[in-house]
Amino acid sequence: MATTLRAEAVRDGAVTLELVPRYQSVQPGRSSLVILRMSHDAGWHSYWTSSTTGYPTTISLSANGAPLSASVTWPVPKVHEQGGIVDYVYEGSVAITLIFFTPEGLKPGDTLHLSAEVNWLMCKEECVPGHATVSLDIPVAATAPIPGVAGEALFGKALRESPGVAYGWEFSAYHEGDVVHLYATMPRLVHEKPGELYFFSADGSIVATPTQPQKWHGDRLVELTLQLSRYAPRDMARLTGVLSASDLFRAPMDTELKLASHGAALDLPLEAPARAATGLFAALLFGVMGGLILNLMPCVFPILGIKVMSFAAQAGRGRRAILAHAAVFTGGVLAALWTLAGVVLALRGAGEAVGWGFQLQNPYVIFLGIVFFLLFGLNMLGVYEIGMSAGAVGGKFEGRAGLRGAFLSGLVAVVVATPCSAPFLGTAVGYAFTKGPLVFLAIFTAVGLGFSLPYFLLAAFPRLLAFLPRPGMWMVRLRQVLSLLLFATVAYLIWILWAFGESGIVAIAASLVFATLAAILYGRFSEPVRSRRTKFLGIGAAGILLALALAVGWPRGTAGETSPDAALSETQVPAFARQSDSPRLTKWEPGLAERLAASGSVVYVDFTARWCATCQVNKKLVFSSAEVRDYFAKYGIIVLEADWTRRDERITSELARRGRFAVPYNVIYAPGREPVELPTVLTPGIVLDALRKLEESGK
Repeated sequence: MATTLRAEAVRDGAVTLELVPRYQSVQPGRSSLVILRMSHDAGWHSYWTSSTTGYPTTISLSANGAPLSASVTWPVPKVHEQGGIVDYVYEGSVAITLIFFTPEGLKPGDTLHLSAEVNWLMCKEECVPGHATVSLDIPVAATAPIPGVAGEALFGKALRESPGVAYGWEFSAYHEGDVVHLYATMPRLVHEKPGELYFFSADGSIVATPTQPQKWHGDRLVELTLQLSRYAPRDMARLTGVLSASDLFRAPMDTELKLASHGAALDLPLEAPARAATGLFAALLFGVMGGLILNLMPCVFPILGIKVMSFAAQAGRGRRAILAHAAVFTGGVLAALWTLAGVVLALRGAGEAVGWGFQLQNPYVIFLGIVFFLLFGLNMLGVYEIGMSAGAVGGKFEGRAGLRGAFLSGLVAVVVATPCSAPFLGTAVGYAFTKGPLVFLAIFTAVGLGFSLPYFLLAAFPRLLAFLPRPGMWMVRLRQVLSLLLFATVAYLIWILWAFGESGIVAIAASLVFATLAAILYGRFSEPVRSRRTKFLGIGAAGILLALALAVGWPRGTAGETSPDAALSETQVPAFARQSDSPRLTKWEPGLAERLAASGSVVYVDFTARWCATCQVNKKLVFSSAEVRDYFAKYGIIVLEADWTRRDERITSELARRGRFAVPYNVIYAPGREPVELPTVLTPGIVLDALRKLEESGK
């Protein structure tokens, strides 16, 4: 019986149809499943549910002469190109599953007469319409059905060929002009890429092409670039279809074929990215303005001491000397930004997803920054001198040393400034990240010129320097006081590194001790009064101690990505966010804000990072406000934190989807309304005004 319960095959033209039940009986009012086998002669094909030239295959099911609703699962089609025309087709033998509910009026002992009326278009060199009705009689029983041998085998074929669930995978899409960007993120525990991907549009909104450009951003995130059809609706809100994989969408920690699929059915919200700038001129202007305002951001505070010293050193000097100092400082700024731009372009060319401030997503870079700023602070404190004689500090700067100092100031200024974003800067950088290398370099140059603009203003109006006192011993005292800003930077970087869990506090402390001893030895034995042999031994010992400092504190873990599935630990949440009267932080996940808003909640999303000082200042200003906390509590506003401290390609993808490549980025979601983006620098008033406007617009 298990091998004989099947319908007679019906043939029309080049296609043969056969209806095969998975089970040997059905139960009244219960669901059941049958498989339609559709076999094509060699060289012939029929069409998927969405086609360019042909018309789709249709199936109508009936039970004992009455129409019967069925859920049809269509196999993943193939891309077929002929004469320059691309379409989605079925070839060879395919298995189509139909799930239905047996009519409740049937009783055990009755027979269910199931019929499937099928219409299709079959093509080879010419196209011929096809039509056939295939029927099947299935016994009705009260007991649970038993699978049939033929039906179970054919059902396995249908599972392998049909779209399934891409377990653990995450998908998102946005459109930009006439292009749709589809992103797929692999589960962290899956290490085999799914091979070449292809998206089959269910409604014809995507142009059918032989292949679709795809680009891997790192090891887990792949981007497909799809061309919108001219017939696609202007207000297209969703992307529906099937994403196929030449290999498999494998499930995490599971090797069973049933938990892997050659295709995934997608139905994604399709959003337009936020437009950062309307053109190159606007982006360049925003770059200059953003670079200028960056001088006022918290990230740059530690470098203010160096700038103040530079201003003071110019008092009473000629116009040419001041212009030279400004030009060399600008050269240092541009050299650092061009180097950063080159690294970013190289990483992007290698498929890495990076953004503004990406270097501080690496614990090794952070550790080197800790040692660097410690040594820099000790230099300003007077423990040792580099590039000038000891007596030059209280008197005039020697020409070459002064220019070297200006260039170094420009380099260091960029190092400490890049973790921050500023008004207009995010817009300019977002534009740069969407363009080619030349535009990218031009935007970074504009940022550097804006950042250096105060120096050129001082060079153009040297009388402003007359308000500063002449160089003297007061500069030594000021240097010692301002060195505290650099030591504060060291503490801040240690706090950032602590979030990575890569270095123990004992190792970091020991490293700082050895680096300090190295600086003291260098300062003591590099004095001009020392003999050459004494200098050699002392400086050599300082070098050994510095190497020991690097070896002891060097991060022992890997510089990989943070696990997006790991909850924020107490040490990773800033202290003010752990206060009982602050809004409770929930970990951001792709699509979570949209789902919460759809369910009726107002959601505040904070894209942040430990290394972003502006982010931390924003949080302190906003969430320390009793008015903000009360408002959030009163209206049940949910706060999601997207922590970009370590690399997380999901956050990078979401920022890119919105035309952003830097943090801070704050956005509010509300039911039935478009997301509201907030400015880079926040105050309690800005946040409350945005929330109140959303509240009023919803009334």
